[in-house]
Amino acid sequence: MKLDKSNEKIHLGGQRLRKLHAEELVRLCHSDVKKEFKSANDLLIINYAHVIMLYEQNLLKQDETKKILEILKELEREGIENKIKLDWYKGDLTTSLEAYIIKKSNIDIGGRINTGRSRSDTFATLEKMDIRKNLIEIYDKLVSLEENLLFISQKNIETVMPGYTHHSKQAQPITLGFFLLGNFDVFLREIERIEDLWKRLNKCPMGSAALATTGFNIDRWLIASMLGFDGIHEHAYDAISSKDLILEYLFILSSIASDLGRISESFLLWNSLEFGMIELNDAFTSFSSIMPQKKNAVSLEALRAFNTIITGKLINAFGLLKAEPWSYGRELVIMTDDYSDAGNRVIDMLMLFSGLLKTAKFNKKRMFELANEGFSTATELADVLVREYNIPFRAAHQVVGLIIKKAIDQGVYSSQINSQMVEQSIEECLGKSVFIEPAHVKNALNPSVNVSVRCIFGGTAPVEVDRMIKNRNEQVKQKHIFLNQKRTQLADIHHKLSMKVDQVITGEVSNA
Repeated sequence: MKLDKSNEKIHLGGQRLRKLHAEELVRLCHSDVKKEFKSANDLLIINYAHVIMLYEQNLLKQDETKKILEILKELEREGIENKIKLDWYKGDLTTSLEAYIIKKSNIDIGGRINTGRSRSDTFATLEKMDIRKNLIEIYDKLVSLEENLLFISQKNIETVMPGYTHHSKQAQPITLGFFLLGNFDVFLREIERIEDLWKRLNKCPMGSAALATTGFNIDRWLIASMLGFDGIHEHAYDAISSKDLILEYLFILSSIASDLGRISESFLLWNSLEFGMIELNDAFTSFSSIMPQKKNAVSLEALRAFNTIITGKLINAFGLLKAEPWSYGRELVIMTDDYSDAGNRVIDMLMLFSGLLKTAKFNKKRMFELANEGFSTATELADVLVREYNIPFRAAHQVVGLIIKKAIDQGVYSSQINSQMVEQSIEECLGKSVFIEPAHVKNALNPSVNVSVRCIFGGTAPVEVDRMIKNRNEQVKQKHIFLNQKRTQLADIHHKLSMKVDQVITGEVSNA
């Protein structure tokens, strides 16, 4: 059978539709050609694998297979975007690729390439291939950030600073190493979420066809292995319909963006003149067009802003999918832009924050001054009254609260509180006289001592933070193993497929 060149519908939309897409539809839904070609290489890989599978299942003859593979190789060699002119009025890249193959061969050969498959399972597979590539990059950037956090934490396990609650209220002394290590654990959970998602994500939808598989004797396991999947997305209708994996992916992206937004919020506060605890490298700031003294923390502002934008894309996806029935619809194509853009944005956010963190200067002297002056040691003073003088904690809490109130009224810093002030407050609150050892008060109000005595599991003491850092260094090593395994797995796809294609073309691999 020869293709009627005057009627391209035979290899684009068939005979069902008598008109091309309306201009209004094209303007709204198909305006960005670059985005369509973004997945072009993955589409070629899917076509390679599908054709080889058809050949090995005796659904394509040797000459048919050879001709189609040669056309695909030419497209790969010369660039699919240079050979195929996308016409949105006729179809998308998948249908245009099929049309190109038919034109370069004939309907008898090229018309067989779509045997046993649909755009639905092809698109679902492209989605997963795109997401897993982005996840590997995000995973890589997270591991790099974790290494930076550990390195700076190790250098600052004795750098005393105030710990804050309620946004900006000094609570108790901690160390910079302790704070950054806590953020390490936050991002470690994101890494573990990616690992957990991978088990569900890396299952291949190919062979599901439109929703009900196919009557052709295809080999779903073969094509899945050639595309680097760990298994098959078994239920065909579920494979092309269920998009909870995209929601899960967008949640992880939103969670990472939120993590970056939260630590950026802290750094913005620390960066103010009033706090003076951190100074950003000039490369991560901007100048004022009118005020010569300004050094604007635009990188932190951008991280906070994109946090909201990424979360918005998750909400968009929930809105699109909440009433989406089973099967494949245009909504899912539209949503592709959101999850793809979100992945790229999060990669950029992680790179920005890592660069900012590595080059920032932390003002250790100012951190200690704030911890020493801001009454963050008050809890330890109450604890001392409990441990050394057998005063009930709630009563000790009231005594120290009165001490702090008087100190503030008198303009006295916490480091200037003495044992006489404690004795007076005990007399006033509890109606009894207690001699207070001056050394007990002095040590209790020393921020460094405060940090050191909290040496229980997970505490602020340098010895405990050092232990946790060593433990997490070992965890990072395991993450490198996971990353290298997945990178190798994906990198091998193209190489192995190329070898198989050459073997099929030369006849080294037979379907007999």
